[in-house]
Amino acid sequence: QLFWKVDAAFVFAAPIAAAAEQIVQRMLPHGGEFAVLHLRTELDWVLHCKRWEKSGIAGSRKNCMFNTGQVGSTLRIEGVPISMPI
Repeated sequence: QLFWKVDAAFVFAAPIAAAAEQIVQRMLPHGGEFAVLHLRTELDWVLHCKRWEKSGIAGSRKNCMFNTGQVGSTLRIEGVPISMPI
């Protein structure tokens, strides 16, 4: 429950919220059903992942850096239809 309380407290910065709204508006004419995928590759994220992977926290080696092969597999496992725009 604590996780969801913390999650609910997060508020997107105005530029991020505006970018998300722009994506939604672009996708609505295409049927309104879509998935948005954001993969971080910036240096700060890479450094974070290196620290996270060394932390020893269970599962930490599997959830930080994804390659495109892993993303495709994850989308299939989660049941995202191949026909859905991403």
